[in-house]
Amino acid sequence: MNTLEKLQPTQKVIIRPLSEEDFPAFLALSTVMHKESEYRHLSFSEQRVHDFFRRHLNEQDYAGWVVEVNGSLVAGFLAQYNYISQFSDDRVAFENGFFVHPDYRRQGIAEQLFDIYEQWALDKNCRYTYCSVTTEVEDKKTVARIEKIGYKRCGTLLKKAFLDECVSC
Repeated sequence: MNTLEKLQPTQKVIIRPLSEEDFPAFLALSTVMHKESEYRHLSFSEQRVHDFFRRHLNEQDYAGWVVEVNGSLVAGFLAQYNYISQFSDDRVAFENGFFVHPDYRRQGIAEQLFDIYEQWALDKNCRYTYCSVTTEVEDKKTVARIEKIGYKRCGTLLKKAFLDECVSC
């Protein structure tokens, strides 16, 4: 991905649904996320990224959006709706991944993506939305920003590593 600059008032920002043509840029953005996240300890599979991308593009209970600034993809958000448990027919929405390129963070892009995600969830008759922060990319800042837009902590995600290289993850 080319070197990106901070948003300027004159820059053209577009938030739109995923399209097939987005895959090369989405893949490039995914490699940036992989390299700076906890997932850097895991292998990177272009085919896996492609399959995940296509699911969010083509399956009705999945969705995705991208952010372009002056024609460059700088952020993405993937989601799905599902049923939370074996006890209920109520739908809930899950954030399956969102990432804003480091050069474009703290400029309101994530909040705009969450607005779109939440509207999509409402349109799909979801009772509520979930979001998780598992990449360890600015965790405390990310969680604080998500809490600021109304999300509350619920549950805890725990991990147990089996490979020595991941023990510090």
